[in-house]
Amino acid sequence: MRKTAFTLIELLVVIAIIAILAAILFPVFAQAKESAKKASGMTQIKQVSTGTIIYTSDQDDLFPLAVIMSSTGYWQYNLLAEVPVDWRINTASTNARHSIYWANSVRPYIKNEQMYAHSHGQDQTSPSTTTLGRIPTKMGVTFNGLLSNLSTTEVGAPSVVTMMWYGQGRTNRVGQSLPVPQLRCTGIATSPCRFNPTGYPDSGNGSGSSFGSAWFTVSGMTTHWAYSRGNIFVRTDTSAKYLPIGTSAGSNANYFNEPFSSYDANGMGQTYTGCRPSGSTGPYYWCMFRPDRTE
Repeated sequence: MRKTAFTLIELLVVIAIIAILAAILFPVFAQAKESAKKASGMTQIKQVSTGTIIYTSDQDDLFPLAVIMSSTGYWQYNLLAEVPVDWRINTASTNARHSIYWANSVRPYIKNEQMYAHSHGQDQTSPSTTTLGRIPTKMGVTFNGLLSNLSTTEVGAPSVVTMMWYGQGRTNRVGQSLPVPQLRCTGIATSPCRFNPTGYPDSGNGSGSSFGSAWFTVSGMTTHWAYSRGNIFVRTDTSAKYLPIGTSAGSNANYFNEPFSSYDANGMGQTYTGCRPSGSTGPYYWCMFRPDRTE
């Protein structure tokens, strides 16, 4: 009986076909994996946003505070908030100051604090452990700080104005948080710190800056692309949308739909554009995040 077998040429042809198919399918698998991550991230940030709106219904329709005061009694817009307030040893007065921060205020209204994290992101270097045994929260979701203590009725277009996004890209702060953007308040904390369409947000006049808003990056952060080459934005009506970013920067940028006006090659925002009403001499606020925008 004659035995049959593959020749060397036939085996090489089969291997070549498998290699070609793999080369074609691997990018498809990678895209499917990234799409699954994006869907997971959208579910989490939407949950946080829904919890925030439920919070407002219990607080006379006011958004939570996104700025805290320093130990000297002045608003400090670049002061990192502890999340949760008791994850490390602090004084009772420090815990009280940090407890008003949005992420701490909203915690009871979301399923669990893991919703705050970019679940597929890179964690910032973890702080040292404490004798409290508390776990610091990973903060990937960022709040639009220009909404701080505003009424929901003051939002120009709820389906347009951003409430939450992954403003640190794929990076999680660990145990601390800052909103993106942040109101540039420096005055005494007994005076309001709120978005002012035609003026500064507080009596401190933003340290004399021509901008009423500010933004900060996280140590080790390399991109504002949270998923693929874009980010997820949740509006104040809790509708969520994935938007490519960095595709229309520079002179072609639409400053109301593009968070930054310039990026580096890795998608890291470099500059943003501020807007103010026509004829106003007040400060500029980050165009895309202005609560009074209607487009």
